[in-house]
Amino acid sequence: MTADPGERTHLAAQDPARVAAMKLKLQAWDKQQRKPLWPSLAEAPIAIDKTLKQPQAVDDAYIYWAN
Repeated sequence: MTADPGERTHLAAQDPARVAAMKLKLQAWDKQQRKPLWPSLAEAPIAIDKTLKQPQAVDDAYIYWAN
């Protein structure tokens, strides 16, 4: 940190074995975590050519919008 306080030098190429070991540790940690209770990305059907105030019908055209 003293030599590169802004961490502007990319060190991964200088020590690929260390990077690989760190990735393995992260993967092992990730396997121990619980699965999320909900998706990280919410998707919802959005009606085309209709306002949100208008009632939706079964045959309405829509797209899925990721938020």
